Amino acid sequence: LSAFRKLWEKGYNVTLCIIGQIGWKCDEMVAAIRSDPHFGTRLFLLTNALDDELEYAYRNCKAVVCASHAEGFGLPLVEAMHFGKPVLASDLPVFREIGREYALFFSLSGPSELISAVERIEEGESVPGRPPAWPTWQESVDKLFSKLLTMAKQIDDKRCSALVNICQEFDSGTN
Repeated sequence: LSAFRKLWEKGYNVTLCIIGQIGWKCDEMVAAIRSDPHFGTRLFLLTNALDDELEYAYRNCKAVVCASHAEGFGLPLVEAMHFGKPVLASDLPVFREIGREYALFFSLSGPSELISAVERIEEGESVPGRPPAWPTWQESVDKLFSKLLTMAKQIDDKRCSALVNICQEFDSGTN
């Protein structure tokens, strides 16, 4: 928020739309957002966005900022890359793993690196690399079910082989 406040002071006409559920230890931040003079004009907070609203935001944004202090995976990076949007991400190991050379990384120690990254995007600079190819949800589901069916067949084949062996041993009178 402080980075965007400084950008607005510098005269940049950028919009910050924060999308997501409000997590724990966020009361002060939410209060600061809602009391900001730009709230509702350049600053927005959507806590219950539907899938089509989220898709609209990805399709129409200039870049996606992921400024987490801690993250388990970082789905917004994958979604942003899916839509071909530049990613500005806090310098976390999980974000580096996902964003690779495609994202611009910034430190959370102060707003200067994020300000610089936004200025670079505003001046038309592209991100350093191409986004990695991530499968769609449908492709992921198809691959999962394909693997499950293969595993089920292997299990069934092993059971059948074992049963055939038992039957053969029984027929030969060895058991």
